[in-house]
Amino acid sequence: MEAAVASGILKIVGSKLAPLLIKEYSLIVGVQKHLEELNDQVQEINCWLEAVGDEVARNGPALNWLRKLKDIAYDVDDIVDEFQLEAESHDAHGVGGVVSNYLCAKPKSLILRCKAASKLKAVKKRFDGIVKQRTEFSTIANSLLASDPVRDMNHNTANMTSLPIVDVASVLGRDQEKNQIISKLVETSDQQRIKTISIIGLGGSGKTTLAKLVFNDCSIIEKHFEVRLWVHVSQEFDVEKLVKKLFEAFADNNPGQHALPYMSKTISDKLTGKRFLLVLDDVWTESQILWEQFMVYLKGGAHGSRILLTSRSRKVAEVEGSAYQFDLPFLSLNDSWELFQQSLVMPPGGLEVEFVDVGKDIVKKCGGVPLAIKALAGHKIDKEQLIDLWIAHDMLTLESGVDYLDYIGHKCFNSLVKMSFLQDVNEYRERVTCGMHDLVHDLARSILDDEISLDVPKDETCCTKSYRYFSLTGQAQNVPPKNMFQKARSIYVDNCADAIFGALKDTRHLRSITVGTMYMQAIPIAILQVKNLKYLVISRLRCEALPEAISDIWSLQALHVTFSAIVELPKSIGKLKKLRKLNLFWCWKLKCLPDSIGDCQMISSIDLCKCENLTVLPESIGRMEKLRVLRLGETKIERLPSGITALRNLERLYLDRCRELVELPEGIGNLEKLQVLDLEGSVNLRGMPIGIGQLSRLQKLDLFVVVRAKSSQQFPSLEM
Repeated sequence: MEAAVASGILKIVGSKLAPLLIKEYSLIVGVQKHLEELNDQVQEINCWLEAVGDEVARNGPALNWLRKLKDIAYDVDDIVDEFQLEAESHDAHGVGGVVSNYLCAKPKSLILRCKAASKLKAVKKRFDGIVKQRTEFSTIANSLLASDPVRDMNHNTANMTSLPIVDVASVLGRDQEKNQIISKLVETSDQQRIKTISIIGLGGSGKTTLAKLVFNDCSIIEKHFEVRLWVHVSQEFDVEKLVKKLFEAFADNNPGQHALPYMSKTISDKLTGKRFLLVLDDVWTESQILWEQFMVYLKGGAHGSRILLTSRSRKVAEVEGSAYQFDLPFLSLNDSWELFQQSLVMPPGGLEVEFVDVGKDIVKKCGGVPLAIKALAGHKIDKEQLIDLWIAHDMLTLESGVDYLDYIGHKCFNSLVKMSFLQDVNEYRERVTCGMHDLVHDLARSILDDEISLDVPKDETCCTKSYRYFSLTGQAQNVPPKNMFQKARSIYVDNCADAIFGALKDTRHLRSITVGTMYMQAIPIAILQVKNLKYLVISRLRCEALPEAISDIWSLQALHVTFSAIVELPKSIGKLKKLRKLNLFWCWKLKCLPDSIGDCQMISSIDLCKCENLTVLPESIGRMEKLRVLRLGETKIERLPSGITALRNLERLYLDRCRELVELPEGIGNLEKLQVLDLEGSVNLRGMPIGIGQLSRLQKLDLFVVVRAKSSQQFPSLEM
């Protein structure tokens, strides 16, 4: 998989180099030859990698070479992006398209471009060296035999239910333990009236599952004990609450309607003279006094009654006076692997070789703990944001006849869902979220193992691994070293100290920044200085205005500012010529958009839902020829601007719960590609314009009410 990653990066680089070769700019700064040679080398190495695949990574020296190649490929990608950004900056400011005149008039710009060219030449020299080393491994790659790579994995555990129900067929490797405990429970040789037996083990080791197996045994336990009771205790050992739970097991009455003495007498009547089995699951208390108080309610049980207790602590078992403590062993490697496969939704034909390798390594890292093996919960993400991230990291390329990258993104998303790489797809009001199977997530983690960091490094020496992807949560006390994000391409930050953004200084390669719940008073200046930034997500800003400097992030393609107190956008927002997505969901104070928003002609989607104070849209919105999705649900819009009827590519228009909306524009029929019109809850509409019947591609019209309908029209494509 190392080779596949390197090949993927080289493909991205190649797709960027080709357009630069025909730019007049490359001729002026004297790098045409270097660009051509670099492009040829990239194509050659990529073809070779595709031919030999991961065979090249089957021994130490070759693997080190492959990692160096990947590192240089990232650097080439960064330099090409910087080079391209300078070229596009020139295109935006050039006079009459004459490059030489512009450069003569802007000596500072010429210096900057020459610096970029110098960096390109330097990285080209490094690439030359790595290409020369390739021949040393060609023979090795052809002769190596496949082996099972072992990769490090992290796996999280989750809490289990305490209900005494278990799928016996799904429990592996516990028959011997079950029989041992049953034999202890039914022993009659001892003189104890009520004996306690404890199952001790780590969290997630299967204590509760084993207790369920014993509790539900039909051949011995059910026949031996006249009464069986199950109580989940957890950390709070409250005697009165436990009595209520016991009472619930005997009576249909609500225990809250009866006093403790009544419940106590009922329990005593039910247990007196009867041999019972009581399972106390997940006991934490080490108080002998509380235990003795609880045992008073059970003293009427017949000789041979038993309490089966599960706990993580040996001391708990000692306090409770356990006659027998059973230390639960971990599952064997074979049983662990069987359980792992059983927990998966297996594709037809079984797992691919790469996934088997990763799966076996996950099993090893789980150490025989069943819950760790089964905890494949996945990761939730918004579909649109996922596609935006793909685009920001240049993972999508246009196909012939397609000029809309999001279309390619949706196509890839559907393919990944079909192959079960993405799962648990949920849709609510056209908003889609999905989960990633942990096996797929762990495979990705294993491939990028030395490039991902989940913690703030302690000092600068810890940053030498060239981390490129950061996911930092709950690092509020950690002060980052200055060079922490030196080579970072993507960072996610949530509940961290504001000082974390100080490490962004001089960071040139970041493509995406996601800031979670940090309630910042303003966008950190350091973020505004990341010129290659393509994707920015910030939630819960407390400031009322975005800084003008955000308009200087030339590369920005997706801007998500949600659940924030902003009142307005900067007037210079129109400078963001590459902006494709604008998401201002639940910016409740937002009143309007600046007229310059119409200059962002690459925008394909605008989300203004729950902007509760938004009353108008600018007429300039009609200039957004690529706009396909417009969400205005739960705003105070009264009328749409007439310019909106010029949006020939608009496919989805959401006006749900716009209770101030009184009419639609007469020219709405011009929206010839409109497929979805959501008017649900917009109760003050006075009628439908005549042009509504011209929406020949309309497929979905959500329920609406009109007070006085002006016309009745037909919709030939409408799905009823």
